[in-house]
Amino acid sequence: MRAHALYEQAEADGAQHAYDSAIRHLHECSVLLESYPEERDFRRTVLSLLGDAYFEQKNYAESLPVYREFLSLCETDREKSIACHDLSSYYVMTEQPDSALYYAHRSLHHALIDADSLKTAYRLHSLALAYNVFQQPDSALLYARRALDYVPQGHPRGTYYYAVGSLLYEADAPADSVSHYMALAAADTTYEGRFNTYYILSELAEEQGDYPAALDHLYTYTDHLDSIYTAERGVDVQQLIYEYQTQLQVARERERSQRQLWFTALCALSVVAVLVILWLNTRRRKAELTLEVENLQRQRDEQYRQSADYIADNERQIAQLNEQLSDLGSENTELRHQLQRRVEKIEAENRLAQLIITDREELQAQVKSSAIYDELIEMAAADKSLRTEQMQQVEQLLDAVYPDFRRSLSVNQSESPFEYQLCLLAKLGLRAADIAVLTSHTPSGISRAKERLFAKLTAHPGKAADLDRYINSLG
Repeated sequence: MRAHALYEQAEADGAQHAYDSAIRHLHECSVLLESYPEERDFRRTVLSLLGDAYFEQKNYAESLPVYREFLSLCETDREKSIACHDLSSYYVMTEQPDSALYYAHRSLHHALIDADSLKTAYRLHSLALAYNVFQQPDSALLYARRALDYVPQGHPRGTYYYAVGSLLYEADAPADSVSHYMALAAADTTYEGRFNTYYILSELAEEQGDYPAALDHLYTYTDHLDSIYTAERGVDVQQLIYEYQTQLQVARERERSQRQLWFTALCALSVVAVLVILWLNTRRRKAELTLEVENLQRQRDEQYRQSADYIADNERQIAQLNEQLSDLGSENTELRHQLQRRVEKIEAENRLAQLIITDREELQAQVKSSAIYDELIEMAAADKSLRTEQMQQVEQLLDAVYPDFRRSLSVNQSESPFEYQLCLLAKLGLRAADIAVLTSHTPSGISRAKERLFAKLTAHPGKAADLDRYINSLG
């Protein structure tokens, strides 16, 4: 049958990365199969391969309708799981978090019904990666841990251990926990996958001051990079043999590969050296910025304290002067006038201080009376997540009400996109429960995130309420 011949040719083209030719053959095959309804199973296979070919070509717009048609033809839970996973991958690549997570959950649902433990573990792993891409580390870690429970006995678990370890590392978890999972990953992952594991182990050892261990891990990381590069170059040589069919050209290519290998090794060592230097400079700069922020915070706290003390002291003076006025009576008119002028001056100073406090309260009322604030409250009540355009409205509102807030916040420049989002929502005065709904987290996860962010911004431990007070003091 011609359709089968076209499919086999497309597979061969895909193996040689000739995706344009593969897509052309698969389209022709799909058109032929439309006249054969009994070949429904084969047509699903063709559509799956066609969508993957578009995806490998990074032609995501063309892959979407193919994946949707593939899903519409699926009958078994195994096929539906594959189709939903393909659609989730598309939405991840096109940065559409709601759709990506929706199809990732559907893919996991069908895998669970199919009762394939390995497939379920892989779907949980993919879901964890999707949550991590969209800055939801708590959910990512939850699903990464669940994936480990489904990996069949005797099947390699290195990739799953690495996922848990890397997420713990990004969340600043205790070094012992991260090292435990990374050591398990290094012992049970593919040869190609070990080099990232050894790199993280090197950084952990360095943070703990164990420089000999850090150096050993770094040497192992470099050895793996060299080995992987050598293997890849071996594949390139085989392709050149296939293309040119002459021993002379093969020999020349091998010489060129060796030169590139040495050059790449030199570049890799240079890059490592540059990264180490940049990392050291970043740590120094972060320490300097932390001191700046602490000094600024102390100055602000001192100003607020002095204002309150000043008002209280003035009120005491007014009371004393009023007592003196009542005692003097009409005996000394000139002294009465002097005292009255002092009272009027102090009252004017008090009114000015009160105006400053009232102005701050009016700014807070202005924020809470805005349309975007009401919209966020309604979304939290309806259990809806925050979108990009709404974050832009939040930034515009804060810039209008607190012109110096975002500039003061950017002094540290160490917060992640999620942490930056958390700062803006806290400045709006939203409750932790509402922030948790808008960012797809749990309230306890938001509290922990605030504690970590306060420690990161101020270099001091604290609670979630400490971060709220710190954010309110800015701008």
